[in-house]
Amino acid sequence: MQIVDFISSKGKGLNLTFQVRDGIISHDGEVHNTLLKPNWEKSEKDIGDFITRRKQGEKVSWMPATMEGCVVRISDTIAYIGQDIEDAIRFKILKREELPKDCTDFLGNRNSKIIDTLVKSVIVNSFEKDYIAFDEETSHYLKKLKDFNYERIYTNKDVKKIKKIIFRSMEILFDLYLEDLEKENRSSKIYLHFLNHKSEKYLNGFNNAEKVRDFIATMTDRYFNEEVKSYLLPGKYL
Repeated sequence: MQIVDFISSKGKGLNLTFQVRDGIISHDGEVHNTLLKPNWEKSEKDIGDFITRRKQGEKVSWMPATMEGCVVRISDTIAYIGQDIEDAIRFKILKREELPKDCTDFLGNRNSKIIDTLVKSVIVNSFEKDYIAFDEETSHYLKKLKDFNYERIYTNKDVKKIKKIIFRSMEILFDLYLEDLEKENRSSKIYLHFLNHKSEKYLNGFNNAEKVRDFIATMTDRYFNEEVKSYLLPGKYL
């Protein structure tokens, strides 16, 4: 929410409705739900409390307050479950024939088929209902495939090594951008691509560390990789 509340529109934030904000924070495909029914009683105050607690480091969850939020939550799972498998196969982390056969027989063994199966289940089981849901059998095999992905992909030793490299790269960039701010290095990209386009409200409302955090958070994967290269390639230090 930091981006839409304080970074977008040159740092002024966006004037979003409660329903849109609910949809944004409902993105959490890690949670497995067979059925999602909105908590209609939630309000903007609940969103504020949720954001505050998350910023304080609490591991709190959010149940969508709208049907649209429920669709967002369940769509997250539909979008990533098969794509993560395709990525893992492409990077030779696993082979397609290693996928659990009972899951692939029911859901499919390719991303397009998995999406097709899951979407059809949601449509059939949610039509004219006050909730969004999979049928029980689809949910069972989806949960089993999620567990397989967790064991074989997300906790894979090679993936863990890559994560360490990414986190370390973030730390290095964070320190470098922070130094640029403290030295007021106006040629730094944190000025050229970020702060020079922000309002006085934003510039005066956050400290240097928060500004660096926000800049890194707005980067695409490609931009982040290019920044890491530009700072860390040996030529920079010759």
